[in-house]
Parts: sequence; C-alpha cells; structure tokens
Amino acid sequence: MNIKLYLISALFFLCPFIFFGQVAAINAAVEDEIIKQDIPGVAIGVIKDGKLYYARGYGYKDKDKQVAVSSFTSMRWASISKPLTAVAALKLAETYNSFDINDKVTEHIDYWTPFNIGWKSKVRIRHLLSNRSGINHYGGGTEKDENGNVIKKYNNNSSNTYVSDADDFNAESAVSIFKGPNLDFYPGTKYLYSSYGFNLLGAVIDEVSPNGYPAWVKKHIADELGMSSLKIGTGSFTGVQKACDGVMNNKTIGNVEWKLPSGGWQSNVRDLAKFAIGIMNETLLNDTSVLWTDVPGNGSYGYGIGHVGNPASDFFRLSHNGAHDNVRTDMHFYPNKGIGVVVMIPSNYGDASRIRKRVYTAIGLDWGSDKTPKDACTSTMKSCEGKFAGVWRKTNKDVIIRRGYSHSNFAKEWQKLRNKGYYCDDFEPSFKNGKLVWDGVFKQGPGGNPMWRGYDQTGFNAKWKEMSGKGYRLIDLETYVINGQRKWAGLFRPGNGAYALIRNYSTAGFAQKRAEFAGKGMKLIDIEVYNSGGQQKWSGVWVAGQDGLLNRNYSTQGFHDLWQQRLDQGYRLIDIEAYEISGNQRWAGIWEKSNQGEYLNRNHSFCSIMDKHTNYSKNGYELIDIERYGHNVAAKSQLLAEDTSDVEVADSFEGLTTIDKPSFEVYPNPTKGMVTVYLDHPENAIINIYNMSGKKILSKASNIGSIDLSRYPTGIYVVQVIQKGKEMKKKVVLQ
Repeated sequence: MNIKLYLISALFFLCPFIFFGQVAAINAAVEDEIIKQDIPGVAIGVIKDGKLYYARGYGYKDKDKQVAVSSFTSMRWASISKPLTAVAALKLAETYNSFDINDKVTEHIDYWTPFNIGWKSKVRIRHLLSNRSGINHYGGGTEKDENGNVIKKYNNNSSNTYVSDADDFNAESAVSIFKGPNLDFYPGTKYLYSSYGFNLLGAVIDEVSPNGYPAWVKKHIADELGMSSLKIGTGSFTGVQKACDGVMNNKTIGNVEWKLPSGGWQSNVRDLAKFAIGIMNETLLNDTSVLWTDVPGNGSYGYGIGHVGNPASDFFRLSHNGAHDNVRTDMHFYPNKGIGVVVMIPSNYGDASRIRKRVYTAIGLDWGSDKTPKDACTSTMKSCEGKFAGVWRKTNKDVIIRRGYSHSNFAKEWQKLRNKGYYCDDFEPSFKNGKLVWDGVFKQGPGGNPMWRGYDQTGFNAKWKEMSGKGYRLIDLETYVINGQRKWAGLFRPGNGAYALIRNYSTAGFAQKRAEFAGKGMKLIDIEVYNSGGQQKWSGVWVAGQDGLLNRNYSTQGFHDLWQQRLDQGYRLIDIEAYEISGNQRWAGIWEKSNQGEYLNRNHSFCSIMDKHTNYSKNGYELIDIERYGHNVAAKSQLLAEDTSDVEVADSFEGLTTIDKPSFEVYPNPTKGMVTVYLDHPENAIINIYNMSGKKILSKASNIGSIDLSRYPTGIYVVQVIQKGKEMKKKVVLQ
C-alpha cells in the first residue's frame, strides 16, 4: 500500500472516531451543566468549518419533565432577534437607493413624532442599529426636557396597548407603547441598550419594504438560509423560572409580537445556528462587515451584534444573547475559524454562556469554563419564606443542591442524578403552598442509594430491616404528617457493622438508649425531633463507630456559644436540628471528633444562605447539613387535609435502585485515563472492557481497583461486569 492510500485509509477510520469522541465530550459537558445549574433542559448547535456540525436537545422544557427538548424544539430567541433585525435593515439599505442607515427615522414613518423638531426628529437608522438613539430600554428610562433635566423616571414594559394587525405585526401599535416620553439624551451622544430602539427599527423596515417587516425577514433571511422553523412568537411559550427561594416553577409567557424586532422571533436551535452560519459565511449581505462597525463609545457593540478582537484575526468573534422570564439564549461564533456555538435554555436562570464555553472546550477550543455547581441567587430570584441554617466542613468536595421539588419530581431528579453517579446524602420535607416538597443534597460517588418515603411506622420498620439485611445502612431519617397521619422516609447507603433505629422516645428515654448503644460500639449520626400528641419526641439513627456528643434544647445564642466551645475542644457538627418549644426557637446538634475547618450559619434567607454556600464552596468547604425551618414551612408536625395520593403510596422504585443484583459505578466519567470500577459486592466478578468495534481490550478480576486506559485512543468504551451469570454494562468516555 502506498503512503497516500494509507493516509486516506487511516483518515477514513480516524475521522468517525474523532467525531464520536467529540460528540461524547459535548454530551458529557452539557449533561453535567444541566446538573450543575439545575436547569430542566437545553438545546445546542455546534458549528465547525462553517457548517452545522452537531445539534441536540437535552432534558425537558418543564419542571414536571413532561415535554422533552430536542434540536427541533422551538424556543424564543429573545434579544438575538436584534441582530436578525439589523441584518434585515442592512439588506434593505443594499437593495434600495432610497433607504440609507444615515436616514432620519422621520424620513420614513410619520407616527414616531408629529413634529420635525426636537431630539426625536434627530434619530437616525444608524442610531437605532447601535443603541445610540436615546430611546429608553423598558424598565430603565428617564424622561428629560430639551435641556437635559430629568423630569421623571419612565418604566414601561407592557404589551397591553398593542393591537395585532392582519400582517402579524402592527408596527405603529408597537411604537405607540414607547413613543410618549422624551429621549434620555441627544441621539448619537451616548450608548443605551434599547429594545424599544430596535422595535422602532423594525417599524421603519415595515414601512420601507414592499410587504412589511416579517415578509422581508422571511424572504431575505429565513428562505435564503432554509430556516423553516423561524416564526413570530405568538401564542404562548412555557419554560421554567426560579422566582422564590430557589424553587423551580413553570412559567408561561404569551404573545411577544409587540416586541418582534427586538425580542419576538423564535425557532429551533438548528435554525438559530443557520442564522449564525449565514453571517459567518457572508451569504446574507454584500458587506457583512458593516455589522461589526466600530462605533466610538459603544465598547464591543456594533450594528446589532457584539464583536471582540481584530476582524482579520482567527480569534475575532461575534455574539449576542437573549433573556426572557422563561428562556436564555446565546449565539457566539468565530467567523474566520468557521467555529461557533448556539444555546437555548428554557429557563430564566440558566447560564447559556457557561454551557457554550464548555462546548467549545469539548471541541478543542479551551475557554477554561467554571464547572462548579451554580447555586447563588441570580438577579431574577428572591428570598420568600422560612429560614435556613447550614453546616460546612473543609473537605475540598462539593455537593449538588435541589430545592422545593414535588414528591414525584424529586423521585425523577433522584433517578437522573443516580444515573450520573450521584447519591442523595441528605433530604428534607417541607410544605410550600400547602403541598409537600423536598429538598436534597447530592454527592458524587459510587454505591447504591435506596430511597423510601411515605411509610407508616410499621411499614418503615420492615423496610429498614430489609435494607439492613441487604448490606445497606440508614443514613438520613425524616418524618412528616399528611392528613393527620405520621409518615417516615429514609436514605440508605452501603455499609456493614452494628446498626440501630429508635423512634418516638422522650428526651430522657432517648438519652438512655444513646448511652446503651454507645456501650455496644455504635455512634449516633442522625436525629429527628417533632411534636406528637403535644409531647416532644425523638428519633435517631446509629451505625458502627465511636460515639461523639449530643446537645439538645439550646437557644439560638446558647447554641452559638456551644459551637464555639466544641470547636476549641476538637469537635465538629454532623447534624443539626431546628425546632420550637413553647414558641421559642431551639437547637440540637451531633458532634464528632475532627480537626477540619467548619462554618455554621443560621437565621438566613434562602439567597443569603446560598451566597454563604457559594463562597464556602469556592474555598473547599462541603455542605454537611442544611436545615429549613419556620412555622410556615414545618413538615414534621404539620396537619393538612389535601389530596396527596402520590405520598400515601410507598416509594418502591424497582429498577431505579438495583438492590437484588450488585450495582456498579464507573468514575470519573469522562476520564483522562484512570477509571475506577466500583461494585457494592465484588465477589466473583469479572470486568471486561471493549472498544466501540466490539473488541475486548482488557479483562480483569473485580478486586483490581483502578484501571489505566491512558494508552488507548480517546473515544467511547464499554465496561462489562459479569457476576453470578448476570451481565451489566456502562459506557465510559476517554478524553
């Protein structure tokens, strides 16, 4: 075989492998961001060599996980509608000599201002394109007189006065929403990002073009690029938002036709990518570079799009993003490299730019994106009710936090995170608007994690004995009241040695039992305190180990002083409980011997405690326990009369937690080389590893610990475990 033929053959076999390897890396990065940002789903489009390289949807549009996201799911562009309108305006200027971007608006429409005097009459098309018109942006305008003196603040973000027209866009009605106030400044003198300015630009296009603004966009952009899904955002669109205490809720927004030129277009992610490709390949305009005109005083914003770098450089890039109350979008590309990424998230808190950076990294353009969980409140979130307390320990590990999931949705999220190598270490029931909701703290690691909820006292006791007999130990016990009936829930992890569970003990009786179990070599790891029949009751969980300290019924200040004392004595908290006695706040805690650093914060709002958590996490402190309390959210003693049929059914989750056969984990995944294959019960197991061609490349006994794959090509491999005649498989990505 000659060398040329050999290289062609090698490239033929290598390219698919490189493609699938990059796709696997993209998928792993995006799926990790869904977890780290707690977003329901996302759609992405990846551009390479000036073409659509890969497009996919992940997850769901809604909090109940009913509507899946695909690459064909239509979502609103939000402010990426602005560069679309900018291209339409520049195309109009290239087509007709009677229209130029230096024209005044009043040369083409007469309803913007009735007078040919004053600042408004000085607004030109290029001012609208570059956000230098002086027209306010909804929620941020100031009305001034002709001398520049502020008359009043202006806040208008309403579509109530808009009346749709037969051609699907009533330009004059759209302009009437914002044409009343004076300008913020003389046109051309300052930069002020303005959606209303682009709505006025769309109105001009509507007047000048032969068949109106929507028809002009369709003919010269959508049809030109094959964007068959591009449409006006009429009807309604449902995504999710976190408006209160970090709880995810569906959010539906109706017709946004009133702001079509600035934020009202929508399509699937494939067609959003096609629009980026159209700009990148310069197929829409004779002179595409007009878009990135360097406007003095504008920073990186040109004519309808952001630009960074030297236009002749390979690292020159163009971008625009968008935001509605239930969507986030991002369009970013390197026109000279032919590379780009577009992102659409059906939520108001997702960080689309972070996902884009991680996708770039997956295809070889390293942006060094943050990969830590995104827990802090965004500008669209607020604290609402209840108080929060937290304990952090210096472990250099991080956790995933979930807030306010319904009973069934928490089970779905638990399953998703289990499939990605996480286990639930702590959960907490509470009530939100009269409905039972669940918070959870998840950690990354191998091993099973059975979760059982909704049991009465007898039923839970039987389940606890069953799990214990199968090599699991109870790590977190919770109780709550539904329709006057006390229910029990628990989380389990693999373990061995002595164990114990007691419930419904008095304060004194609990202390006696604790002393008894300590003498048998068991340590207390979890407590529950609640009122039953007007009496304070205690429950506790023990496992094998050296018992620590337990302190109960302390006031807020008293517990703080005690915590400081315990730190000096070399003890650290592993569990805290907040409760009330005769209307007074009380605290209890379990301590163990440790010299690790620790933080304790209490009486914080949700956003405040998340700010604390974010700062501590950055410095290597792991959230050990989080407690939500307050009479409006308490679940342990709550009496409700509501339909909670899903709660009354015990959570069996067969098939989600494989208790009857050994479960196994492969981590880290993706990996740079070293990978661990973990089995709960490794006896008599054989581990085989295959490449995607089906060739076995390794075969080892189960007690080998880590496996080194670094000498093999990057790509996807299959890990097979054979034990007791049963076969289990997982895929691992080698980067």
